[in-house]
Amino acid sequence: MPGTTPISVMFVDDEEVLCDISRRFLEKDRDMKVDTFLSAEAAMEALKSTRYDVIVSDYEMPGVDGIMFLKQLKSWGNTTPFIIFSGKGREAVIIEALNNGADFYLQKGGDPQALFAELKNQIRHIDQKEKARAALRESEERYRIITENMDDTIWLIDLNQKISFISPSAERKRGYTSKELRSMPLLEHLSPPYRPVMQEILTSMIAESERYPNRHISRILDLEFKNKDHTSYWAETTLSLIKKPDGTPSGFMGLGRDITERKKAEEIIRAESERAKTLLRISQMSAESDDEIVRFALEKALELTASPLGYVACTNEDESELYMHHWSSKAMEECAMKTKPVRYKVSETGLWGEAIRQRQPVITNDYAARSPLKKGLPEGHMALTRHMNVPLFEKDHIVAVAGVGNKETDYTESDVQQLTLLMDAMWRVVEKKRADALILSSLHEKEMLLKEIHHRVKNNLQIIGSLLYLQSVNVSDPFTQGILRECRTRVKSMALIHEKLYRSKDIGRIPFVTYLEGLVDALKDSYGVDDDRVTFGISVTPDDLTLNIETGIPCGLLINELVSNSLKYAFPDGRPGRIRIDIGLTAPHQYTLVITDNGVGFPKDVDFRNTTSLGLQLVNNLASQLDGEISLDASEGTRFTIRFRGIEEPKK
Repeated sequence: MPGTTPISVMFVDDEEVLCDISRRFLEKDRDMKVDTFLSAEAAMEALKSTRYDVIVSDYEMPGVDGIMFLKQLKSWGNTTPFIIFSGKGREAVIIEALNNGADFYLQKGGDPQALFAELKNQIRHIDQKEKARAALRESEERYRIITENMDDTIWLIDLNQKISFISPSAERKRGYTSKELRSMPLLEHLSPPYRPVMQEILTSMIAESERYPNRHISRILDLEFKNKDHTSYWAETTLSLIKKPDGTPSGFMGLGRDITERKKAEEIIRAESERAKTLLRISQMSAESDDEIVRFALEKALELTASPLGYVACTNEDESELYMHHWSSKAMEECAMKTKPVRYKVSETGLWGEAIRQRQPVITNDYAARSPLKKGLPEGHMALTRHMNVPLFEKDHIVAVAGVGNKETDYTESDVQQLTLLMDAMWRVVEKKRADALILSSLHEKEMLLKEIHHRVKNNLQIIGSLLYLQSVNVSDPFTQGILRECRTRVKSMALIHEKLYRSKDIGRIPFVTYLEGLVDALKDSYGVDDDRVTFGISVTPDDLTLNIETGIPCGLLINELVSNSLKYAFPDGRPGRIRIDIGLTAPHQYTLVITDNGVGFPKDVDFRNTTSLGLQLVNNLASQLDGEISLDASEGTRFTIRFRGIEEPKK
């Protein structure tokens, strides 16, 4: 056939004429190329250097006959298809030829045309079959190479969940042999949490197949497989239902792509995120009790290290003793010890005391292994498979030890970091709480002391005011009485400051609204003025304005002098009037005080900045003390405006 490679045929017969006739007939259609040999020995020599698609050999030949020729080829491992073409027609010869690996037996004789046509057809048929076998072998070899070298894992299971095939990549990844993998039931390949998940999915796929027999049914999910060394192998797994030709299920095929590194990265990110949330929550627990903070931190440490058991123990000053502060809830449930000691001498502790003795984290991933450091577990103590603990330091002093245990997989340095950071944050919050409590206690003592000082100063000023009053009662001279009254109002103004500070929630700030109200009442009482004759208006901006004592005392004295001046001179002969006090914060640390009356007005021939009046001299001095500016408007009544800055507050 044009364009195709001819079938190469070795024809072996001791009759030269038959060899020539056979070659001519077989090569007639040009789809075969025939080499003839007169003996098996010559043919075998040629086979050392030349390969043929089909060998046709006579049975009876001198020296080596056809059966012996066939046996020799088989001993060499030569699998070239072999046809016995012989005049012998005995059944025993045919059986012997076929038993020794001959592919066909054709007996000579009869019509030559039909005989050679049959021979040619058999050569073609055997060649096609051999090429099909070779193609199959090549395909199987390619499949074998692919499955043996692919990173993904392929496995086949029947409906009873028995594994019939699993690719070699599973051996490399998981540490089991192929035999071990095939002998394990499917669900035992998985980590415990994923076994019910797999069972449910397989069941649902079969149920879906019953409802939709013509539908291709598959699922994609992430599964965690067990490794022989107790670590995990994660695979993004595609499960496909395999069906028979009639559509009924016959098993499942799984294709797993390794996503272990991705899962590890996701777990690290998740753990870091969870730890950050936990650290934030711990930092916000200052209002909680120490026990609640320790309990919360320990339970979160168990989650982050995947540990069911844990504890926190504190040390004494010289690190010679440990006392148990908190056990995890599961540890308490599983512990069957009749008595649970609280204090332990470090010198008498076993492995769990090594974190103190070595002053570093200690990991024990095989707790059952022999160790000279072990001292045995008390009767009733929960069994331990793995253990890890870390010391907590306050400068160079170990203040506590935190431990976790019985993780399903080995503890790593990542677990050490998680536990150390979490427990350290917990300890910092507990220590800060204790330090804050000491500071608050100290501040409370100081506040009580200041309150007592203000109270005593107020009492002493009231005594001075009372002495001035008694003195004024015994003086008949009106001028002297006036001086004593003014002195008494000034003392009252200062005493009122200390009284407000004593009663204030903020010991360092004067609530100015209530102060002004008290000052006005005291002045009205001192000058014998009632509300029917002189009314007062008070405006404070903002409403909750407060001043410190350094600003409040001079400001209060200044108001005292100006209001006293109005009460003495603005309303002669008992005329009625109005006095208004306005004070407000006009800019950061800047204030404006305005005192207005609608009386007879300030004398035009008096310079308030240069006068012999003690009260006005005091007003100017107080304004200067407040770094303020004072101005007077006497066009309608009297209006004093003072702009000042708070003392000991930063300038603009």
